[in-house]
Amino acid sequence: MALLEIKEVDRNVYEQELKDFLPDKIIDIHTHVYAKKNRIAVPSQNKRTVVWPSLVADENTGEQIQEMYRLMFPGKEVTPMIFSSIRRGQDFALNNNYVAEISRKYHFPALYYSRPEETEEELEQQVREGGFLGLKSYLALAPEYLPEKEIRIFDFFPKHQLSVADRNGWIVMLHIPRDGRLGDKVNLGQLLEIEENYPNLICSLPYGLVSQHFNSQEF
Repeated sequence: MALLEIKEVDRNVYEQELKDFLPDKIIDIHTHVYAKKNRIAVPSQNKRTVVWPSLVADENTGEQIQEMYRLMFPGKEVTPMIFSSIRRGQDFALNNNYVAEISRKYHFPALYYSRPEETEEELEQQVREGGFLGLKSYLALAPEYLPEKEIRIFDFFPKHQLSVADRNGWIVMLHIPRDGRLGDKVNLGQLLEIEENYPNLICSLPYGLVSQHFNSQEF
């Protein structure tokens, strides 16, 4: 069974409207990689996890990503920044190791999916051993006693982890929590604190906005 059906109308739109508009080399900066064999169903005790992607694809392997780019962007060279998608109760080591394996196999840049309770020493060891370029985490990994609307950046990317990222010049893929997102005063305050105290980390805000020191310098 084909991964994705490309219809005649799709080919026409691509050839007539997209092919010449798109660059020959494309960087897909936000790509989740996961294999169904490595994931277990975990009942959610809160509503902090986005669930719609699992309705689209129950797995997104390295091989499927390659095939998807071939089908959707013929004639283009697409390089993804890859990382896992892991919930509490699932095997973080198993899923991160799978991402590292795909990264080595296809020469894709990759990020380590971190948990806020990991120490600086643990993060440095895992990132170096896996060949990762930095960290990815998500607000759902903040302590479960926190209501979703009260989660702050430092609840899932604590300061000791930002310190090790700063020391190593790592990328940090940062989701912005809270309903106001970039308009929220708590978020803005913590972003400015990151700017001031961790100048060497490279912060990426999904999807595709990458900046250093939050001032649009070129990555």
